[in-house]
Amino acid sequence: MPSRGAGLRQQLISLAPQLAEQTADLVDRWLADLRTRLASSESIEFRPKQVNDPVWGMIELLPWEVALLDTPLIQRMRGVRQLGLAQLVFPGANHGRLEHLIGVIGAAEEVLRSLRRQIERWNRSSSPQLPLPHITDAQGYAIRMAALLHDIGHGPFSQAIELVLASESPLGTLTTEFDYSWRSELKEAGRVLKEIYGLDDDPAVSEVIAVFFVLAPAMWEVFASDKVMTGRQLTADAFQEKVAAAIVGAIKGPGGDHLNAIISSQIDADRLDYLARDAHHAGLEIGFDTDRLLSRLEVLRVREDKLAPGAVELRSRAASSTDQMFYQIGI
Repeated sequence: MPSRGAGLRQQLISLAPQLAEQTADLVDRWLADLRTRLASSESIEFRPKQVNDPVWGMIELLPWEVALLDTPLIQRMRGVRQLGLAQLVFPGANHGRLEHLIGVIGAAEEVLRSLRRQIERWNRSSSPQLPLPHITDAQGYAIRMAALLHDIGHGPFSQAIELVLASESPLGTLTTEFDYSWRSELKEAGRVLKEIYGLDDDPAVSEVIAVFFVLAPAMWEVFASDKVMTGRQLTADAFQEKVAAAIVGAIKGPGGDHLNAIISSQIDADRLDYLARDAHHAGLEIGFDTDRLLSRLEVLRVREDKLAPGAVELRSRAASSTDQMFYQIGI
């Protein structure tokens, strides 16, 4: 019986065969050297790596994160500008997506650390019948992996190119000699992901492509390797599924979890990093108290009988949840 992750990939392939084939081919080539090493009989040891970051200080990357970091899949992000064409106005804003990806790992780790402290405090002081669920190592590893991979769907100039990718014919008659059917596939895939994961909005173009990259067979091979994923603590299918769901911030559906809000939500690690990083490189002051926000984050137990009558969507979600209750990250 196929896993839910495998089932999701098959569903996306049936809707977007050309897009699935092309993204799988790219991941296959970008991870080729790593997969060759993993398939060999040689003993491989991936070691942690420390990065001195201007925003988060010392960030330690886990061995399996280092293994992927050193592949063309991630290294290509050095050439993708974080702020598109902003350097034409702010000459210092030349930073790339690679340092942002590492920064989001640092931000996600800070969020996880803050939530774990809050959960521990709550569980010590609350009624034994109302404990908050602990954040397992496996959940933390999946969130960190999603942080590393959340932007790999970006092309040159980041968001500035997304309108071109999403358009049916962005260059007018110049595109007629090529097959751009994948554009309609991209739109359909976004619609299906929104439906499967119960998202409020359509996922961004880059998020849809990143999900295809994460669900590619070559990525599964890496996640399945005990040589590199020594701390996975989940099956490769389950890990692949959780990473894909975290990238789009899915709270339900395959891999859906309240912790996915750490990667994609209104108070996610992505924003925490780019607000500070972009301001740093552009030479702007943002006046944002990151430390206070982190100290106020907590896992909330949301019950139907505690919600205001006007909170229709939340009340509906609670009513359909186990025990008429669900968890959510809030302030």
